[in-house]
Amino acid sequence: MESKQRGSFSSEFYKKVLCEDLIILTYNTESPEGQHDLHQQSSVNIVTYPEGQIPIFTSVDRIYDKAVIKEKVQYILMKGIDLFSMAKGATFIVNPYSDTVKEFLPAEVEIMLNQSETKNGLSMEKVSDIQIGQPDDYPNEMLKNLSDFFSTRKEVLSAYIGWIFNPSANKEPHYIIGIKANDDSKTLVAAACGIAMEALPQKEAVDIVVLSRRSIISDFLIHKTKPFYQRPVQIS
Repeated sequence: MESKQRGSFSSEFYKKVLCEDLIILTYNTESPEGQHDLHQQSSVNIVTYPEGQIPIFTSVDRIYDKAVIKEKVQYILMKGIDLFSMAKGATFIVNPYSDTVKEFLPAEVEIMLNQSETKNGLSMEKVSDIQIGQPDDYPNEMLKNLSDFFSTRKEVLSAYIGWIFNPSANKEPHYIIGIKANDDSKTLVAAACGIAMEALPQKEAVDIVVLSRRSIISDFLIHKTKPFYQRPVQIS
């Protein structure tokens, strides 16, 4: 199930992620280490990173890659589709201690789930139906206001704008702002969203995401567009 090349993720990879068992780490001081049954737990405490990302693994061996985790830990197996459905809105990192790392941002998870069910079972071919490009008209007032705001936030390194359309999401094409930052802060995104919406006409929409490891959106914005905001290089 693991991809052997960094960043090379086909529709078959997405299909396997949804269909196969994934491992999430848990903590419960009353339970021993090793595998636990989700249905026998009265409550499950999922291990998350300080930024809110959820690490997930494709096998038990991947948990202990590079000896980042040295002691035995507790974990639960879940079908990928069940895990992503249970924790909608979260960012997931697959095999975070391995040479091949994949991040799923909330927007990408939504696309996967929206395209996961058909009358004949799973069909992930439509995962590529998402359309992302550059807007014809740049919302200059919004970009200026966001740039002014980002200049006050030391964690923001750069910011990008795109135009996104997901035919299956029942939303009109709209702006998307990608922020490259040292800190995946929910308060940063919430504040930026408020500033952006104030500068747009009432019927226009905008999505704002923090970019980090590879995803469909991150790949396009970082590698195919120029940032509208770039933190100045500090020369000591």
